[in-house]
Amino acid sequence: MTGRLYGHDEAWASFVAAAHSPRAPHAWLLVGTQGVGKALFAQHAAAWQVAPPTPGMTADPLLLSRVAAGHHPDVLTLRREVHETRRDKSDEPARNITIAQVRAVLAKLRTRPTEAERRVVIIDSIDDCEASAANALLKSLEEPPETTIFLLISHAPGRLLPTIRSRCRTLRLAPLDAVSMTEWIGAVQPALDRAAVAAIIDKAAGIPARAVALFDGVRDDVAALLRQIAQTGDPTNVQRSDLARRLALVGERARFRDMLDTAEHVAATHARTQNGAALAQALAVRDRIQELRRYAVSGSEDQATVSFAIGSALAQLAPPRP
Repeated sequence: MTGRLYGHDEAWASFVAAAHSPRAPHAWLLVGTQGVGKALFAQHAAAWQVAPPTPGMTADPLLLSRVAAGHHPDVLTLRREVHETRRDKSDEPARNITIAQVRAVLAKLRTRPTEAERRVVIIDSIDDCEASAANALLKSLEEPPETTIFLLISHAPGRLLPTIRSRCRTLRLAPLDAVSMTEWIGAVQPALDRAAVAAIIDKAAGIPARAVALFDGVRDDVAALLRQIAQTGDPTNVQRSDLARRLALVGERARFRDMLDTAEHVAATHARTQNGAALAQALAVRDRIQELRRYAVSGSEDQATVSFAIGSALAQLAPPRP
C-alpha cells in the first residue's frame, strides 16, 4: 500500500481538530471494517503526534516510513508476534497479544521520550489482546502518562471491555468512496485499464485490502491473455498490444516477471502435445521466449517491447487459419 492516506479526510480532520483542543484525547479507538486502512491511519496519526508536519501534509514521508518499519523509538506498536522458534517454522503469528508484551511496552512509558515530546502506542489490534493483557492496559488508559497517546485499532469494538471503550475517543473510518479508490488504485497499480479498475472497485466495496486480493485476479487475466494469443494467433495484433500496454510501466515489474514465467510455461506445455514439425515449431517458440527473457534481465529492452515480442512468439503456436 502506498504511504499516502486516501479517502479518510473527514476522519483525519476530526483527529487533528481534537488533538488541537484543550482537552485532547489521550486514547483513540479506531474502528471500521477490517482492511479499510485503520493501521495506515494510525501510522499517520502517530507520525503527526511525534512531529507535526507542515500544513497540508498528514505526515512527513521519511518519518512515516520509520514509523511503519518500527524504527522510531517513540512510536511503540503492539501486535501478535511471529515466533521464530516455533517447531513448524511457519510465519503464523501467535493467537493473542500477551500480557508480557503489554507489560514490556508499559515499562518503556516510565521513561521520557527519546526524540519527540510525546510517545505514541499503537495496538493492532486491541481485539487480539488476551484478557489479562487488556486488563493490564486498562490501568494505563485510566491514568495515562502525560506524554503518551494510545491508538487502539479495533475491527469489532462491540466485543471490547466497556471500560476500555469508555476511556477512548472513538473514530470511525468509513469505506472509501469511488473517487478515492480510483486514486489509490491508480497509485499502486498504474497500468490497470479503466475496465479493470471499475471491476475491482465494484467488488472491493471501498475496502482497499479487498482490492489488493483482487489484483491477483488481474494477474490471472494476463495469463489468460497469453493463452488466448497462443490459441488464436492474434491476427489483428490487438491482444499483444494490450499485453504490452498492461506491462509497460516500471511499477509492473513483478507482474512482468510473472508474465515471462507464464509465457514459457504455455510454450512448454504446448510442445508436450505436439510431434514432428509442430513440435519443432513449439520448441523454437520456447527458445525465443527464453532469449527474450535474457533481454528482459539485461534491461536492454523495455517491458512493453519485450511483452509485445513475447506475444508475437506465442502467436506462432496457433493452428493455421483456414
